[in-house]
Amino acid sequence: MAGFLRRRAAQARRDDRGFSLVELLSVMVLLSIVMSITTVTMIKVNQTLVNNRFREDSLRISSVAMENMTKALRAASPVERNSATTPRIPAFKAIAANDITFYTNLSGNPRQIQYNINSARSLRELTTKADGASAPYYTFTGAAVAREIGSKIPTSAPALFRYYDDTETEITTLPSTDASVLERVRSVDITITVQADARNKARSVTLVTRISLPGYNVVAPAS
Repeated sequence: MAGFLRRRAAQARRDDRGFSLVELLSVMVLLSIVMSITTVTMIKVNQTLVNNRFREDSLRISSVAMENMTKALRAASPVERNSATTPRIPAFKAIAANDITFYTNLSGNPRQIQYNINSARSLRELTTKADGASAPYYTFTGAAVAREIGSKIPTSAPALFRYYDDTETEITTLPSTDASVLERVRSVDITITVQADARNKARSVTLVTRISLPGYNVVAPAS
């Protein structure tokens, strides 16, 4: 019994000494590992949230721009002329990879519209209303009203516009203001790429659509 009590007393004295240095170091190492894992996970989660916000911004910007352009281009129409040699002007005034000018009878309001990308990589719309006294053979000589319909287009973005004739053959004579080339345009591919993240860490958003001009109505009032 005396031996047992001595052993218990010795064990109690050892317990009073607390943790050893090795035990403390082991705990500190484990805590460091857990904190490192937690920190890395939080950084990744935060980065994912930030990237998702940039993606949402890119999608919103590109969607608004695409909606504006498709609405106007679907109403692209030739302009009637009272001339035996030039009965009408083609719906498209000028075409290029990142620049397009055309006539449209959007909502019954004849106008000339131009879309291009400026040096700030913003997508601009320039609208010129028909001269009031020019009906029914409309002219467009007034000052254009400009507005920004898109932004944050990267320099690496593909061509904004591609053009096709009625056989679905791509028109590659660009840029062009030649009436014989412009008359051939029957559909336009629009490709909008937006990168809202200036760091280029979030993925950019690219929207593509094709606008066909089946009606090809002449810009002129009903008789």
